[in-house]
Amino acid sequence: MSGLKEALSSDWIRRLSVRAPLLVRVGRAIRALDGEGVSAEPENVDALQRRLLASLETGEGLSGRDLREGARVLFHPPLQPGRDETFLRHFVALVEKQHRRSALFGLIDAYIDRFSPDHAEISVLARELKALTAQWPWREDDVWRLRDKAFFDVDQVAGQIAKHVLHDDLAPNRTMEDAGLDTALRQKGGLALAAFVCACREVATKKGAVAGRMQSRLIDWARLDDSPLNYPAAWRDYAEALLAPWSQAEPSEAHKSLVIEAVFAYGGDPRFSTGRWNQASAEARSVLNSWLARASFEQFFAIVDRMDMAGRGDMWRDRKTFWSQYLDQVSKAWVVFGEDGAFIAKQISRQSGDASFLNFGLHDARSGRTKQHTALIMAIGELTVVEWSHNGSWNIWLTSDRTAPKFYEKNYRCYRIMNAPALGEHKGCGSHDQPGRWKGKIANIIRHFTGIGWR
Repeated sequence: MSGLKEALSSDWIRRLSVRAPLLVRVGRAIRALDGEGVSAEPENVDALQRRLLASLETGEGLSGRDLREGARVLFHPPLQPGRDETFLRHFVALVEKQHRRSALFGLIDAYIDRFSPDHAEISVLARELKALTAQWPWREDDVWRLRDKAFFDVDQVAGQIAKHVLHDDLAPNRTMEDAGLDTALRQKGGLALAAFVCACREVATKKGAVAGRMQSRLIDWARLDDSPLNYPAAWRDYAEALLAPWSQAEPSEAHKSLVIEAVFAYGGDPRFSTGRWNQASAEARSVLNSWLARASFEQFFAIVDRMDMAGRGDMWRDRKTFWSQYLDQVSKAWVVFGEDGAFIAKQISRQSGDASFLNFGLHDARSGRTKQHTALIMAIGELTVVEWSHNGSWNIWLTSDRTAPKFYEKNYRCYRIMNAPALGEHKGCGSHDQPGRWKGKIANIIRHFTGIGWR
């Protein structure tokens, strides 16, 4: 549990809390369950908390109203009285003495909302609640009468909920309801977040079909309430869970699309929006970039083949076969179309409903290039490679060269992605000569500068 504790206590975790405006709604709901009338809205939180703390000093009891409303502000600013373990035990003892059901559920809500396995006061509250609920005079039909006592075991409960959600046949929200997170607020609190993180870390260790099935469940869980990610604080673990299992394997195209859609929905496309992706692990980013690179690679050859006015399909097959040998080593790729290629890409996007075909750059059709020419920019090791279509040339730069083409631009000047300078004793550019000598030249350059061989 130490890893989970570290993650949940780090600065980037911003825990969801029941804010003051919601206290009224929660209070009304529970009072309705108890058959109580709806009272006025809670008074100033500071004044209420001071009265709670004073009861410990004076030894006096608290009214039913103070117990009910006080349970909901134990861990709220400004005074956060629940962080004092002595007071917390005192307060629970008063709830037990008066058998105030609404106050008990307020304590349960506080535990669920503020849950963190490394917060000492939550561990204290959990132990007190475990004992209190065990001897509480429950109604015969109350589901909490039979609630698993592990619900108040801070070292196990999050993992158990995660296991149930991942492997149950019910929808994630139904499974959480059965586990005790039976309201919308409870399904967004600290305990739900901790369970989601546990689930993510479990999925991240899986491979192949097992990973795929669990990822589908995880995505459904993340999208509760139609949110792209119901637990933003778990983004790093979520990205890891969806991408890391595929570092040494390839999912089906349908599942790959599902995963890409899920991570794009919250993290955005890392080619254009890097902010949230800076939080993700290098492994997760690498898997996604390789998928996007492969998509650009396939897009390049598919559309160039459509524009093959001379009927030289053998030429494209030859080039595709050659570059496919390096595809596993291509960390980034980007297509730059002329007007004709851009038109076809947009047409395919409209017909298929696949917006990914719109991810490309556009060149200016100058410097000897026409609107039919297309370029594929690839990163292979420390090299930036540009493969031009038709009678265009191949070009290779050291990525560290300031003149090397940039990835993911929307507009390019042709001369900036042509005529690469010499790489020491090697030419930086050349034509695709008919005997195929170009393959050996490129392979030698790549091997020399990256150590990657041509298979």
